[in-house]
Amino acid sequence: MRNWIRLTDYSKDEIKEIFKISSDILNGKYKNILKEKTVVMFFPNTSIRTRVTFEKGVYTVKARDIEIIADNKTGIYGDAISELTYKVSPENALVNGDIVKVDLSTDATPKSNVGKYDILGNVTLSENYNVTFTKGVYEITKRSVTIKADDITAVYGEPKKELTYKAIPANGVANNDMVFITLDTEATSKSNVGTYPITGSASISNNYEVTFEGGTYTIIPKTITPADIKIKEPESLVYDATSKELVVELQNGITADVEVTYTGTGIVDGKPVNAGTYTANITVKGTGNYDGVVTDTKTVIITPRKVTVTADNKTSVYG
Repeated sequence: MRNWIRLTDYSKDEIKEIFKISSDILNGKYKNILKEKTVVMFFPNTSIRTRVTFEKGVYTVKARDIEIIADNKTGIYGDAISELTYKVSPENALVNGDIVKVDLSTDATPKSNVGKYDILGNVTLSENYNVTFTKGVYEITKRSVTIKADDITAVYGEPKKELTYKAIPANGVANNDMVFITLDTEATSKSNVGTYPITGSASISNNYEVTFEGGTYTIIPKTITPADIKIKEPESLVYDATSKELVVELQNGITADVEVTYTGTGIVDGKPVNAGTYTANITVKGTGNYDGVVTDTKTVIITPRKVTVTADNKTSVYG
């Protein structure tokens, strides 16, 4: 029989074996081994040995606390959903190279109305962790868009053009949403040359922050053409001591300044009077609701007046 004075008297494996036997005894493995037997133990009074009782302890490894927190996200109505992310708390919660798998999801989509949507998650991690998941919030905010009335240019007298608009930015209206817009201007086909404001209003839905910006309807002068001018000669081009001026008639209701100058050898006070050949230089300049210049050149020929001289008959007496 061996004595146990110091722990170092036994090897590591022998100590483990003693613990194993102790456990087996506690679990009833040797329950009947001493049945109908007698055990006698003597302890001399002079013994310096000490009886030692050892009870084993238990080292409990608890699950490690870890919190998976879904990050809050903000998106704009109509835009693609941002990538869903998360963070681990505390930051050093994962140890021994362990990997956590987190599947995040939300009901929010590019077509979801303005509002707040839960970000949920499914966490996969070993049983060595006590996992807590904290959901996040995906908030969809209003989409900003400007509805701009298009600037329009029309020529005086033309029929009134259709009023149109555009969205700024170009992709400002999402999901083929309907835009409700009214546009108006005081300009008409009879309005004078000038600029006229284009007013209106616009609305879409509660998913938008809408700004309306007016435009300008500009009416520019109509350019005159030779068809807008008619040139008439005098009724008579026979010399009669009066001026033989051309008459310029304006057609189609245009307004214009007319200037006619003449060159030739028989001009009196700038006008063709005497018999001869003259050149008429015609300039017509649009005014008011008309612009442009039309020029033309005409030849004016004043013919001499025919005069018949008749000698008077006379009678006389011879001698």
